Amino acid sequence: MIELTKDLFIAKGADRECYIHPSDNNKVIKVQYNNNINRNQNDLDIYYYDYLKDKDISYSNIANYYGTIETNKGIGLVFDQIKDYNNSLSKSFEDIVTKSTISLEQQNILLDSLSDYLYCNMIVFGDVVLSNILCQEYQKDTYRLIIIDGLGARRFGYKLWLHTHSTIYTKFRIKKQWNKLINNYNSLIK
Repeated sequence: MIELTKDLFIAKGADRECYIHPSDNNKVIKVQYNNNINRNQNDLDIYYYDYLKDKDISYSNIANYYGTIETNKGIGLVFDQIKDYNNSLSKSFEDIVTKSTISLEQQNILLDSLSDYLYCNMIVFGDVVLSNILCQEYQKDTYRLIIIDGLGARRFGYKLWLHTHSTIYTKFRIKKQWNKLINNYNSLIK
């Protein structure tokens, strides 16, 4: 069993907490703290990442998922910790946008690339807040956007089934969610 302590804590979302993996600081562990029966985010992620694994998609713009692990806080999901070329933690795209760290032109290029990636791999980005996207500087002054949370549907049900079984519906959802993401982005740059 992995012991997750306060000094390993990174962030807290609506349903989960994120910790640095104590035996591999290149990975993080997400554990559920809000036990909402209708929306177990860990179970949703397991389902959707297994679906993506079966499709053999590229992980160039999403955090790689390694499976589950038992912790003192319950079952945790293990993901890559996204770092820049200099080994510092990548910043959220929200921070990059609000602090104008990179130009608007570069931000739009990154968004276009992420959009192409989602459409090409038929990946639904369901929770389109900009804090769910990190901006990784993987080489000096060279960036890519990586989604670290919010893939698939927000709860189990018919929509999630459609995400994984209907190309037409998946394309519709990708477009709808992408429009929401762009609206969120535009509200930050004004």
